[in-house]
Amino acid sequence: MTPILAKVGAVRKQGDRYLVIIRINLRRYRGSFNTLVFGETKPFIGSYHNGRLDLVYDTDPGLKTGGTFPLWRVE
Repeated sequence: MTPILAKVGAVRKQGDRYLVIIRINLRRYRGSFNTLVFGETKPFIGSYHNGRLDLVYDTDPGLKTGGTFPLWRVE
């Protein structure tokens, strides 16, 4: 696994779920969402497009805007 530098762009509560926007610091990451591995707190669902991850959590993931985000890619 290769670590990917990523930061939390925003955390928003929407109903009973949390939407987290992550910015990936790789300009040419061409992998799919399925090649990403998350830290301890795994999202319920998510998507990736143009350096941005949109993740949905069932519970508060405890992330703060501007903080680092644990992320790896499978090779």
